[in-house]
Parts: sequence; structure tokens; C-alpha cells
Amino acid sequence: NPSVSADTPLALLNQGEGIRLGAISLSSGVDSVEIDLGNSYNLSDVIGAIESHQVGSRNLTATLTANGLSIDYADGLGGILRVGDVGSGTAASDLGIHNLDTPALSPVVGSDLDPVLTNTTRISQLLGGAGLGAGSTFQLQQGDETHTISTNNLDTVEDLINAIYRTGARVEASIDASGRFLAIQSTESGSTLSIGENGGTLASALGIRTMDLNTSVDQLNFGQGIYTSDLGDDLILTRTDGSELAVDLTGVQNVEDVLLRINNHANNFTPALRIEASLSTTGNGIVLTAPTGAQEIAVKNAGGSQAAWGLGLVSTDQTETVGATVGASSVIGGADVSGVEVEGIFTSLIRMQQAIENDRPEEMVRLTSALDADIQRLALARGFTGTRQQAIENTLDLSADQQVRLKEVESDELDADLAEVISDLAGRQAALQASLQLMGQTTRQSLFDYL
Repeated sequence: NPSVSADTPLALLNQGEGIRLGAISLSSGVDSVEIDLGNSYNLSDVIGAIESHQVGSRNLTATLTANGLSIDYADGLGGILRVGDVGSGTAASDLGIHNLDTPALSPVVGSDLDPVLTNTTRISQLLGGAGLGAGSTFQLQQGDETHTISTNNLDTVEDLINAIYRTGARVEASIDASGRFLAIQSTESGSTLSIGENGGTLASALGIRTMDLNTSVDQLNFGQGIYTSDLGDDLILTRTDGSELAVDLTGVQNVEDVLLRINNHANNFTPALRIEASLSTTGNGIVLTAPTGAQEIAVKNAGGSQAAWGLGLVSTDQTETVGATVGASSVIGGADVSGVEVEGIFTSLIRMQQAIENDRPEEMVRLTSALDADIQRLALARGFTGTRQQAIENTLDLSADQQVRLKEVESDELDADLAEVISDLAGRQAALQASLQLMGQTTRQSLFDYL
């Protein structure tokens, strides 16, 4: 959501739809003026065109808000200021300053022009003009490697993308086709890509955190979800006094729902025993925190559910996770289950090898399904390849036929018998000469030849 600036091209506004240029009219109710914006390229040109005109004897001033244009009388005395389109034009409407359907009083504050993102967009323009704070960082984890990206010394979105590339991570970073989002894609088969915070909120602000409050629980664990039970409770939390808190996660849609189910549980409001769920401030994962007490807090699956495993609160080779004391709190830090991976046969085979080596048969169900999908993609790819190969072969056959025909023409012209060609040429020459003589005799005749 970048803010506008004086040098923002008009073609980038309105989500890339641009401005349909033409003339606009400004009126005080008594006097009016038409302003031609047909030659404008950016918002600076529009501002210059408006400020070069008067309504009656009153000068105009145009300024930029974070999101659009504002037009007023230069003397600041207010009054009626109507802005509309001329004829069938739409420039005023596209610029968000058409106000004929309102009381039309000055100043005229335009609507959000919603420019798209480009490589040259300054990072100070992002987030509606709030920008990215200097020194803000986020983490990019790929496999066993963790990379930290900082906004220090960055000026544009392209600088940010280049900073991601400079980490050496095997990823592709770009602006998506709509011009509204950053896109980061892993290019390394067999590894997990996860993007999280590094003590701040930069990854969430950029919309690239793989596990934020809006992340669907169905996306976790490579799209397998969190394995809740439809029969009852899903989590058993043990408080610091040894009592248990059962949490039902039926119907949760996203990570925020999971946190709210724990934090807003009717039996979880005793301050000394309260267990609070939140997202980790470093990397990803759910963190459970409670005031220290007689024992550490703990978490496990409720009967019939695997949600503690699915949420990363308990390792799949364990039945329970017990917290540890951090300062004045008992804390359980959950694992990151939000990573993404390259879809493809190499990833499936590598993951299958890892599952066998690490004795994780539960992974085989997902990997078998992934391998089936890979085989289907392979079949489609072979079909596309066959179609293209057939088209290439048809083109080659057509080219070969054309070469044969060209050789035939060339042979007729260059490989003919010389004596035969001379004889034929002599015969054609004699016939032409006879025709010319006959024509000459005919043209010399006059009326007296017929008397």
C-alpha cells in the first residue's frame, strides 16, 4: 500500500489502471475554468496544471496527501469549489477529486489513488506512507540456515529485493504480477523455507511472514492442517499448580483463532495460573507463557486429537512438552510448522529419504500423496512436451518440403540444357520479331489501302 509522491506516474494509479486523461473543470458557483490534463505524465504535472489557473480572480493550490490530491484556494478563505469532468471525460473521477455529488466546499480532498508497487517505489512510501523503520529486520530460514535481512541503508523496493538476494538464500524475490505484494519463492528442492520476525514486526508488515495471525491452520504442516478431533477437546494444558485446562479447537480457521481459544477460555482468567498463547517474536511458532509456580506448565494432545503435534507445541516423537523457566515465567516455545517447500518430484524423493532415515513413518502418507501429484504433473508435462515436439516435427517437415520445391525451381533455372535453352530462346526471339513486323505493317496502313 505505497503512498503517492509528486513523481508517481499516472499510469501506476488505481491499482495500475491509470488515469484516463482529459480536461477537468473547477467552479466557484459563479466563475469556472477548464484545465486540460492531456499532456500530464505524473502527479507533479497535474499539480502544476491546476496551480497555473484561477477560478475567477482566486488562485488555486494543489497538494499531495499520503494517498491522493487536495485542492484549495490559495488564499485559504474557503468557499465553494466544484471539481468535475468535462464532457464524457473521466479524469477528475479517476483522480479521485470529482465532488459534484457533495456540498462541494473547499478544500477538495481526493480519494485514495492506490498506486501499484514498482522496483523504484521508495520504502518510505510503503504502508500508506508510514514506511519501514530504519534498522528493522526479519528472518529468512531455509533448511538449517538462518538469514537476517535489515532495512538499513535501503532506499527502494529494489534495494530490499537485492538485500534478500545478497543473503545467499536459494530464493527468488520479486513483485507479484498485480503490483501489490512482495513474492518470495524457494528454489531449493528438499528444504523448508520459513519467514519470521526478528524481534519486531517487519515480516508481518510486509505480508511475507509464513505464520502470522491470519495464516490459515489448513496451510500449516505443508497443507495438512493441525489434525484436530471432531469428538471433543484437542489440547490439555497443565497449569503451574498441576491442574489441567482442556481446550477444544473445533472450527478454528486461522492462527489467531487458536490463540483466542486458549487466551479466552472461561477457565483461564486466574492471574496466577493464566496460560497465555502468543506468536514468537523471533522466527515463528506459538509460545505458551505463564507465571512461575509450583511446577512448569506442560501441553499434550487430548485423546483422539493430534493438535499439539500439528501446532508444533509437542514434537511428533514425544507425548508431552514441559516448559522451562525464563525470568519470572514458565515458557513453552513451539516449533515452526508454517514453512513452505518447492513442489516437485525431487523434493518428494528427498523428503521420503529423510523420513526413512529419521524413522518418521507418519510422513509417508503426505509424501505418497505428494508423489502421486508429482506423477500427474510429470504426465501432463510429457503430454505438453509431446504436443510441442509434434508441432516442431510438422514445422520441420514443412520446411523440408519447401526446400525441395526451392531446389526444383533452382534446378529448372540453373541446371537446364544449354543448347535447348539457346534454341528455345532463338525460337521465342523469332516469334517476337515476326509479331513486331506484323504490328508495324498494320500500323502503316491508311484509309487508302482499303479503297
